[in-house]
Amino acid sequence: MTDTHGHDARAIANFILDYSDNHARPVTHLWLQKAIFIAHGWTLVLLQKPLVRDPIEAWQYGPVIRSVFRSFSELGERQILGVRAQKLDLMSGGFETVNYDFDKQEQKLIKNVFDSHKNYTGIQLMHITHKEGAPWREIWDSAKNKSNPGMRIPNDLILKYYNNTVDGFSKI
Repeated sequence: MTDTHGHDARAIANFILDYSDNHARPVTHLWLQKAIFIAHGWTLVLLQKPLVRDPIEAWQYGPVIRSVFRSFSELGERQILGVRAQKLDLMSGGFETVNYDFDKQEQKLIKNVFDSHKNYTGIQLMHITHKEGAPWREIWDSAKNKSNPGMRIPNDLILKYYNNTVDGFSKI
């Protein structure tokens, strides 16, 4: 499986935030990071392609995508309300909202991840991603014995894990 496909993670974040606003269910930055990771895992398995093209890294509180972190970290633990990820427009020098364009299968999967996890807190999702045998745990623990610059979580490890788990996801 190649990492050259997939979407800008900020676009996925904006789609989830729009969906959460439409369902009056605001989310936090921590929750958003974990939901994107979970959706990516299920996309690898069910659609046999990556959802996210950005590198996913193992940070202390679980899988993190830097571009999403940069977009929302200043909010801390507060709910994300009315804010969307932006990118620099090289032509104008200004910032613009990152737009999304997902196919119907991707939209359905992302919505299902949201709907299946909307009653979890960000901390609860963090604990799910920290489970023994989970990709984050494998990378985090491997750093104890060897250098792992960037602490990247590769798609093959994510795919292997999600192929071998149901994690309450029979709803997809």
